[in-house]
Amino acid sequence: MRVAVVGSGPAGVAAAQGLVDGGISTDLLDFGNEMDNSSLDLATRLRNGSRRVEDLVQLRPPRADRGFFHSVGHLFACLLGRAPILDLMDKTRIGSRFAFEDVEWGIPVEGSAIAARSLGKAGLSNVWGAAAYPLTNEDYTNWPITKADMEPHYEKIARLLSLFAHHDDLAAAYPTYTDNSQTLPLNPSAAMLLDHWQRNRELLVSQGILCGRSRLAVRVADTDMGLGCKLCGLCLYGCPYDSIYRAEWTLSALSQRSSFRYVNDLWVRSFQEKENQIVVDTFRKGNDDIFRKGNDENPCIKYDALFLAAGTLSSLRIAADAQGQHGRVSLLQDNDLYLVPFLRTVTTDAPAEPLHFTLNELSLRISTKECPIHVQFYCVSDQIIDRFRPLLRIIPSVIRNKVENLLKRLSVAFIYLPGEVSAPTSALVKSGTPVGTVSIHQQRARNSRRIVRRLLRQMHRNRKAIGLRRVGPAIRSAPSGPGGGHLVGALPMKQQPGPLETHPDGRLYGTERVYVVDGALLPSLPAQNSTFTIMANAHRIATLFSQRHNSQSTTESSSDIVQSHVELPRSSSVANDAQIGFGKDHVEQAVLDLDHDTLQYNGSIITAFYHRFVLRKAVRLARLRAGMHVLDYGCGKQQLRKVISPFVAYLGYDAQSELSDVDDPRGRTYDVVFAIQVLMYLDASGLRNFVDTIAASTTDLIVMVPSRNFLKDQILDRVFGLSSARDDMVKSVPVDIYTQLARKFSLCRSKNLLWMGELTRWQRK
Repeated sequence: MRVAVVGSGPAGVAAAQGLVDGGISTDLLDFGNEMDNSSLDLATRLRNGSRRVEDLVQLRPPRADRGFFHSVGHLFACLLGRAPILDLMDKTRIGSRFAFEDVEWGIPVEGSAIAARSLGKAGLSNVWGAAAYPLTNEDYTNWPITKADMEPHYEKIARLLSLFAHHDDLAAAYPTYTDNSQTLPLNPSAAMLLDHWQRNRELLVSQGILCGRSRLAVRVADTDMGLGCKLCGLCLYGCPYDSIYRAEWTLSALSQRSSFRYVNDLWVRSFQEKENQIVVDTFRKGNDDIFRKGNDENPCIKYDALFLAAGTLSSLRIAADAQGQHGRVSLLQDNDLYLVPFLRTVTTDAPAEPLHFTLNELSLRISTKECPIHVQFYCVSDQIIDRFRPLLRIIPSVIRNKVENLLKRLSVAFIYLPGEVSAPTSALVKSGTPVGTVSIHQQRARNSRRIVRRLLRQMHRNRKAIGLRRVGPAIRSAPSGPGGGHLVGALPMKQQPGPLETHPDGRLYGTERVYVVDGALLPSLPAQNSTFTIMANAHRIATLFSQRHNSQSTTESSSDIVQSHVELPRSSSVANDAQIGFGKDHVEQAVLDLDHDTLQYNGSIITAFYHRFVLRKAVRLARLRAGMHVLDYGCGKQQLRKVISPFVAYLGYDAQSELSDVDDPRGRTYDVVFAIQVLMYLDASGLRNFVDTIAASTTDLIVMVPSRNFLKDQILDRVFGLSSARDDMVKSVPVDIYTQLARKFSLCRSKNLLWMGELTRWQRK
């Protein structure tokens, strides 16, 4: 058996590690852009101790050299919330932008210019901040797997990352999965602040504030694998000693294994499943003809299984292109990120020293009324001061030095909110040539700023114990588009997945041998950095695949092996219900045999106008917003989908399985459920079952029930030949339906539709 992993970022190498350790022959397919020679030479000079002005200037991002007026204008736009103050796509590694080259055509995106994505070797790990935190116990609530499933893989990945984690108060929230006792010295200002926190520990814990040293993936000492941190202070420019973890560390180690091959210069376009294999459609770097397939330049390679680790947006694009799911909305999550300057109020008599480490050194986890929030503190370094140099140039030189000294007493707090309270984000893939484009739509989170204000008030009340005083506004890192740089969830894990979703073992819905292992399959996003969790989950999926293969390889063919593990066990009651269809056994067969679509939309112009009028009124009553997730119960041929915004995630369910997006709509949550002209077909038992089930899935329900009056029953139904069908098929009258709904829901609004039906909105009690 030979499998392919797409992408050389953290998820890709973690999955490859699990596969290779499990005895699976693995190819890692990667476009693999690398750092240019000038940056490699610069790294060598920096390791040799160079601090020449021209070398330090070369480290700075391109934006820093765009002129005085442009820099000042951009800075003021950031402070006013009109431009991103942190743009990951503008970040360099040792002065090189190789991590972001070719993404405009290779990972085309519209709607957000700063959505982070990479075609570089080692992916976004080239420019990350090294923060590595696991899920908390509470974070597993929305996951279809348990803490016990993840723990052994956290331990394995912690060793790959060279992760050091201190057993301090933060361990009460973030379990430690490493016994690495090595550590780095703190900057004097950070050490002073941590000592102050420890003296006030009891008060802080009583206020729901856990504090401690940040969990970082940094090599502390020299090893056979590479150099340890030399405290050069150039962390945010890309470590010249390569001491901050990059996926290339693991990639280099894997390349020594005989069962592993790194295949670079290949860009994956799509895949197909046929003849018990996966055919991967690729494009070779340097080939001018991207449209040609299946030749030596653009090879189609066959594998026994495929693992997508190309990054959230790339994996979504590949899956949607391969499965023809263009236009289907996926709900994404990112962390709303706010930057807040704080002035340290605790002082020391120790002389000021230059900063020798510029990653985040200290962190807080603070529980607010709405949710837990993760806060990381950065001492103000030259890299941060660089962003304010244009303003400093305006200040008279007499004052400038005092201002710069004051800046060095500042700490910048990076405040991360969980994905569930951050900006609602949705994406869909538009068909195109040669590949689809990912279209992103994002709205402002309703309560995001209010949550941050409440957090800052909580910190202000405890300012003496924290030792920090806020001295500036909370600035959202990106006014539009994903701002936290942690975009996940495009292909989320579900216990009962549907299109563009994945099973708990990572398998993509609708496939038998394609697995998603990157951030795209995270079902929720905690406040803390998710890279550690993404890698551990990728390793879990790959290890599970390897174990299943090895346990059956002696008795079954490779084709049977893949088939044998694609379905997870389900309870007998759910399996039986899924086979008969939710609600199918509570309606007459005549309902299923009737062609409702032709009767309502393809008959007369009048009936078609009326039924589309009903759908438009129903959507208006629902007050849908981009990013919402809706269920259309009794969807038929999904006419409702045509009048809903493409940025609302639509899921259709019908008792006729060929019309449904999923076999079973239960086990999910929806913002709104529509039941349009369908509930009257259910008998009393079916109505009760529907109400009990839907009440567990949504807070808002839109129902349309045809009226029972003289005009409808005796005139219109007779004209359209529906009288006999109505008597045979309709099992519940409106009063029965409303009585059942009232058990779990409260009626909010009703609207009579031309005396032929009533449209109502209900909210769960």
